[in-house]
Amino acid sequence: MSYFDNFQYINYTFPDNIQRFYKNLSTRLDVLDKVKSDLTNFQPYYVKENETPEIVSFNAYNTVKYHWCIMLINEINNIYTDWPKDTRQLDAYLLEKHRNQITKSDSDVILSDVKVNELINFTGSPSNLYQDSDNHYGVIYRPHHFEDVNKNIYSYDTAIGNSLDAFGRVYDRPTLTPISIYTHEYELNESKRNILIPRSKLVQQMEKELRILTNE
Repeated sequence: MSYFDNFQYINYTFPDNIQRFYKNLSTRLDVLDKVKSDLTNFQPYYVKENETPEIVSFNAYNTVKYHWCIMLINEINNIYTDWPKDTRQLDAYLLEKHRNQITKSDSDVILSDVKVNELINFTGSPSNLYQDSDNHYGVIYRPHHFEDVNKNIYSYDTAIGNSLDAFGRVYDRPTLTPISIYTHEYELNESKRNILIPRSKLVQQMEKELRILTNE
């Protein structure tokens, strides 16, 4: 039996708005607070495409049963939102996330897959002030944000609006690059791939403490 089975269930609303009973991964082990600041207790790990916590556990410890240790250490409370998605999952997630839009006339509209992909990949150009709309529904297309060479983020209004500071003085904008919604979401997902793997000795401590916590 996996020690993960000993976690209590909580009633959780999933992304499809259906409530299900879900393992409560917020359970705290005292050992975590004692060792998380000491990086020698961990080794870095890059989560590859299609890898699950169980696969990572097997790669690290030759068993799948310590997937809960990996999730706790990395504060992954929801596998659907906190763990990196594979390409297929990310594409499906973005289609559903951006399918419902509001037109220029404030009407609700449901976009087709083709229109969603147009929306999330749009960056625009100086000639159209980085803004456009589809030729059917009137949904406005804009980049998610803009970035300078130092990766500082600028909103659309900051990047395209008047070049005035708080005192009304004109200032020179840096060169900015439009970042599409897809690129933004892709980079967020990629950032979740760099996790920490607890070393075997720490995993054994966590396992021992969980036995005590669950009175096993």
